[in-house]
Amino acid sequence: MTSSDADATELKLNLISLRTSKTVCLHFNNDGKTRFHTEDIELAGDLIQSLVQFLNIENMNSVAYFPLVYDEIRELFGKLQGLQETEKQINSEIIDNINQVKSHLIRAEDARYYNEDDVIKYHNEMMNTNEDLLKNYKIRLVNAGQVQLALKRVHSILYSASKLRVGTFAATIIGKFKDALKTNNIEAVLKIIELGEM
Repeated sequence: MTSSDADATELKLNLISLRTSKTVCLHFNNDGKTRFHTEDIELAGDLIQSLVQFLNIENMNSVAYFPLVYDEIRELFGKLQGLQETEKQINSEIIDNINQVKSHLIRAEDARYYNEDDVIKYHNEMMNTNEDLLKNYKIRLVNAGQVQLALKRVHSILYSASKLRVGTFAATIIGKFKDALKTNNIEAVLKIIELGEM
């Protein structure tokens, strides 16, 4: 060991992630500060969890900056808002279709007693409206699937962000995420990911 090695105040490791094939930089200072540079929030969380387990640290907060994740969250929230608007519109159309089917059925029953020639007309209108109802239902199913996929990705990101903290910091972050999501506050979600607090 040379004198320059003994006086070293930091250790920098540049690695390649086997998961993503992207660069990962680990930077350790002798003052106890550690920095991980990676674009992968999941990898960062796993590295932090491994480090605190190795060092037997019970509570730890961190500062994280993932611009690509922030952009993805903004995009997902925008998509979710659009899907929710679409769902409201489709539900309204489905209710209208159901009411039209009921109306056609009542008219067909009345026509059976008063004017038998109109029975077929009302049954045909009811069948057309029923087809529209089925189309709207299929659109609603596709929309619900897209909502589910977007929410699954949001929850995956938030889970990964919670792994950036340890102990009480990790435990409280989930509640903070829930509060921010209830109010649809995207900026609060991003701040929680970055700082672990609102």
